[in-house]
Amino acid sequence: MTVDSAELERLEDLFENASVGFALTDPAGNLLRRNRAFGLLTGSGPRDAGGSPPPLAHYFARPDLPGWLIGMLTQDQPVADEPAVLNGLDGRQRQVIVDATGRTGADGRLEAVRWVLRPRLDGATPSLDDGENDAVRWARAVSPASDLRVELPSLSESESEARLRELEDFFQNVPAAIHLIGMRGIVLRANRLDLAVAGHSADPERYLGHHVKPYYADQTVLEDLFGFWDKGNPIVNFRSRLVGASGAALGVVIFSNSRIVDGRFRNTRCVVFPDPDQSAPPTATRRFRWPAAPLFAGAAAAPVRKG
Repeated sequence: MTVDSAELERLEDLFENASVGFALTDPAGNLLRRNRAFGLLTGSGPRDAGGSPPPLAHYFARPDLPGWLIGMLTQDQPVADEPAVLNGLDGRQRQVIVDATGRTGADGRLEAVRWVLRPRLDGATPSLDDGENDAVRWARAVSPASDLRVELPSLSESESEARLRELEDFFQNVPAAIHLIGMRGIVLRANRLDLAVAGHSADPERYLGHHVKPYYADQTVLEDLFGFWDKGNPIVNFRSRLVGASGAALGVVIFSNSRIVDGRFRNTRCVVFPDPDQSAPPTATRRFRWPAAPLFAGAAAAPVRKG
């Protein structure tokens, strides 16, 4: 196997710097990997200092909850939109929503658990509320300024292969729809759940490499989101409606931030959840246009190709 180093770097960046908490544990709940947002939610920083990190149960106000959720997975029951309270190592409590899927081996036994933890928030950004709220504070915490650097050259070929397999499995099977969008609105990558939401599970080539525009019910809202991505501003707890190939609309909640390298936009990291309240209205915005401004002072925005 020849490792695609660019793809490894992109998936590593997605895992580490997504705007929601990602974690991988063994069946006993011992942490194998966790990302920057997980550290923010648990008050532990991106990496716990010294030795192995505490087991996942250590962070929960109900320490039995992770084990109970893992038990659900062993019985093929989904873990979706589970409310929980975290006791942060910094002394703060945080409300989160938990989703999880299990990875099984050839013998059918649970090998690992993929976790997604997102903050339970009242606000959203972008929105009509320009003031300080919990979504704005979370957006500030997961902005490009706090990205973890992805450095992979020290890995051997076999280590790179193992890392890519692990990341690809997490990307494809994590309990959230994920897509990466390039500067001109082109879908660069999408996982299985995102392809299903778009209605292209059987024909992914009709989605990948194409503009994301047809899949948003409100085009002006999509332009607002492009403006935020373009400037490196995270999108947090944003309600919208996606339209699949069949024409059916699905209410979703979007957590997304931008990968910025050397002052230039590379791609979005969009993590999308079905809205638990399908009757909830989309988040109202001010109808900005993309690109609203250069990415950073002194950096010119790339030219835009419409459609």
